[in-house]
Formats: sequence, structure tokens, C-alpha cells
Amino acid sequence: MRRIVASAFWLICLAAPFASGAATLSAAENAGARGDEASLQREYAAVRAALAPHFDDFKIDDDRRAVDWLDRLWTLTGDWAARWLEAHPGATAGALATAVSTLEPELSADVLPLGDGFLVATRRGELGNVVLVAPERHGYRAVWNVKDVLRSWSAAGARARCVDDENEDDDDCGGWMPALGALPADGSGRARFFVDATAGQYAGSTVGAELTIWTWDGTRAALALRHAYSYALDDDAGTATHLDGDELVLREKRAFRAFFGSGGSPHRRVETRIHLTPTDISEPESQSLDPELDTLDELFVRLVRGEPTDELATPEAAALVAEQIDWEALDPAEPRLGMLMADLPADHGSTFCVEIEGIGSIRYKFERRGERMFIVAADLRCGE
Repeated sequence: MRRIVASAFWLICLAAPFASGAATLSAAENAGARGDEASLQREYAAVRAALAPHFDDFKIDDDRRAVDWLDRLWTLTGDWAARWLEAHPGATAGALATAVSTLEPELSADVLPLGDGFLVATRRGELGNVVLVAPERHGYRAVWNVKDVLRSWSAAGARARCVDDENEDDDDCGGWMPALGALPADGSGRARFFVDATAGQYAGSTVGAELTIWTWDGTRAALALRHAYSYALDDDAGTATHLDGDELVLREKRAFRAFFGSGGSPHRRVETRIHLTPTDISEPESQSLDPELDTLDELFVRLVRGEPTDELATPEAAALVAEQIDWEALDPAEPRLGMLMADLPADHGSTFCVEIEGIGSIRYKFERRGERMFIVAADLRCGE
């Protein structure tokens, strides 16, 4: 099918000058050469039907044809959006999003205006793509498609077994659900935007994500920053990436060293900020939102390794904690206690109980000393 379409394109391009006596295609002829709305929609339906047995709403299988079909589907989406915009001058982003969503019942679309064009993010199940459609001399054209720029966004990167392929780097595997956001233009007036993408996965409440920031100069989109992270779906404090003044803010979930949060737990919570200036985009800077748990984490590690704990707790508090550790179950080379049994309440105050597998439930009292929280007391009165 792809070869037939391509052949038709070149036949029209070659024949048009002789038929019209013109050296270039007119707007109508140009649109016809690239396919009109109806023909593109028919091809989209045919490709979608061919892909369906190879797509499980998360990933595609390893059939080489599935990779080609998915890639073609994403190309057709941009081409169809371009033809639709030509037929609907002055259309809004919302109208374009609604129109793109009609390509198939399972397709959702989000559209962001960018300069004179539109960024179009689409999603089928837990798999999506982003394409930029912009005006040119004879109408609109898909001028940028993230699938063609980053390997992890490609159709090949959306294979279920991509991570098991010895020829693929982990960074080349993806299958993303995109969310779009506008950023302030740089000092030269170039548009900037971000794509905050969540990885499609079959199970689990902690998910992988990737933030990319791009600069668009009217002809080319340049990647300015790429940041991989994870977050908890059940973080009720909200994790939506957003602008705060001249900083882009996102919520992450990172690992502790001596214990771990459950898949649904938001801990260890980290806020990451990226500073935007007219001339630069800073490297991400992160700050923990769980300083008390960070102190406990460091305390457990040092106790297991026999290292000083004076910077973290009073001698009495450290001794009580050490007495509760199940030393026989620990490997000094890998000081892992177990799971954090309950999330901390938002209004926990300075004194609260923490229960961790391998140490039990202990009540701690914290106070800030410099840049770190310090344990001034600890007891076993959590049940009272």
C-alpha cells in the first residue's frame, strides 16, 4: 500500500507541469498530490485495521509489518490534519483536536497552537505521538514528527519486546502517552514547548516518564533538554507538570536506599525545577519533599555500616532505632530493611510514627538543623 501511494504521488508530480503548462503545482494540485482528506482517511482506516491484531492498547508486537503500519498511521495523522486545516481556514486548536479524534473511535487528541501552526498529540490506548502541522506556500504540511527525531518515540521503540532486544539501548525504547505544554519564547522570539510523556505499561502504580523541551524557529525544532523520571499515579498531591513563573516544575518519585515505598506510594517525593531564561534552559534542580524520611534513610544506612550518626540523631534515638533492627536478616553490603508500610499524612507535624518492614513502628520527633532534619527523640509509643 505504501509503495502504491508513493508511486501515485510521483506520477502526479511529474505529469502536472505538462498537463497545466506550469512549472509548479497549484494549491489544489499540490493538495491532490499529497492526498485529500477522504483518501487519507480511507488509508488510515485500512492501516488501522491491518495493525489491530498486532496492538494490545499498550505496545505492538515484533512483526516488522506492525512497525511499518504504526509508523504509517502516525504519518497519516499529520497529513490528514494538514488537509483538514486547509479546508477549514481559521480553525481553532479545539476544533482541530475534535476533528482529529474522528479518525477512529479510540483516538484522543490534544492540540497546542505554536506560532502559525499547531502541535497535535494523539493517543490510542497507552501509545501516542506528536506532530507539528504548519502553513507553507501551498497550504499546510506536517513539518515535524517526534517519531522521526527520537528513537524511543519511533514505532520500533513501541514494541513490547524492545527492552529485551540486545540491539536496542534502553533509552531507545518507549511507547509514550504525550501531554503538551507551551513555554515562554526565547530572547530571539523562537517558540518553546514541552512534551511531558508517561510510559505505557501493563501494571503498576509507579510509572516511567520523560520530559523533553523543544525550541521551534519556524523551520526546525531543536531538542533543548531531555529528562527521564518516574512518578506515582496515586500521588494525591498532584503531579501535573506546570509553569511557576519562569520555572517548569514537575513531581518525581525516587528511590530510598535502605527501604522502599510500595508501587502506589508517592514516597520518596522530589520536586524538580527547570529555570527558563530568554537565552538558556537550566539543568534540572531537584529538592526532596520528604526530608524526614531522607534522614531516616541515611540513619539506617549508617547504622548498618557502623558509620557515625551524630549528624542525624541524638545518641539515645540512634540507639533505640538500632535495637529494633533485625540484624540477622540484613546483608551489610545491601542494607535494605523492607517496605514503608504507610504513606506519611500531609499534616504529620514534627512528631509522628513511621512503620518499616524489618524495624517495626517507631515514633520520631524531628527538628531542622541546617539543611537536614534531625531526630531529637524516638520511642515505641505508636500504639498509644
